[in-house]
Amino acid sequence: MTRNDPNVEFLTRASRFCREQADDLQGLLGPILASTAPASAPATRDHKELLSSVRSADRQELWSRAAFACLHMAVHVADHVRALGVLLAQPQVGVPVYAHASLARSAVEAAALLMHVLAEGQPFEVRLSRGVALLIADAGMAAKSAARVPGNAYMASPEAAVAKEKEQLLTLIKRAGIELASNGSGARVKGVRVTAGGPETPVEVKTTDLVQRAFADLPEIYGMLSGVVHGLPWRLGDSAQVHGRQAVWQAHPMEVGGSVLAAVTAAGRAGGSFAWYRGFGPEPAVARMRARAKACDEALRLYAERRGVLAGMRPSIARFLTPQ
Repeated sequence: MTRNDPNVEFLTRASRFCREQADDLQGLLGPILASTAPASAPATRDHKELLSSVRSADRQELWSRAAFACLHMAVHVADHVRALGVLLAQPQVGVPVYAHASLARSAVEAAALLMHVLAEGQPFEVRLSRGVALLIADAGMAAKSAARVPGNAYMASPEAAVAKEKEQLLTLIKRAGIELASNGSGARVKGVRVTAGGPETPVEVKTTDLVQRAFADLPEIYGMLSGVVHGLPWRLGDSAQVHGRQAVWQAHPMEVGGSVLAAVTAAGRAGGSFAWYRGFGPEPAVARMRARAKACDEALRLYAERRGVLAGMRPSIARFLTPQ
């Protein structure tokens, strides 16, 4: 792309959307966490419930770990959205053909998981059970990976240390009076119950399901992004122009814009979820992020309309469809 290319203005604006959204999300987290949550905040009510619960100290420790994991996720979202903005900062120099989708999918995944754990509109029992399930799943994945790392003359394998951390977590969960449900062989924890006779919360959740719930207004966004991330031809082929033995790969602004919309939306929803939980829903940054996501969507629509880029375009899956 050249400086006078009309696509440059659109992509420069897309970059700005990402960087400003990341700034707002990052700037939102600090003040919210540094402030005392209002009495009406879900976080305050959850804390009161923890104080009056059985095995209070142990349950407080577990929820503290889960809440801190959510903070990691929010920072992760901001980091990837900012990285996308940096990646698109000089479109006249070059724009990635596919890499934008990887950054967007990471932001979408983390935002969806954060929203799943904070469970807006649900009672604390749901949040606690999902948080504990997340900790168990995380410890299991860490132990599985550590077991595959061999030791050498300079460093012992991390398997024993990580396995010990996992066992300590399970001991804490049991001490907190939380029931662990095992699979048929008893070798794996498949679910948790934070109240006796209550519903079982599965330890393993499908990212696809979480994203579909959190981003229902962006149909199949996870599948579209994942198709690129996994290098599948049905999502890669439309960015290539093949003539005989010659092939050229070129970024399509609409593809890039779709990733930007997904990433900016993810940041807005992650920030909104955190603000809701801590009782800071009217925070100006939340309103700005929501408005920016809408502006990004509108910019993408106007670009497509003015440039006529959608006219005559076939959907990416058209080659797999049977003509009627």
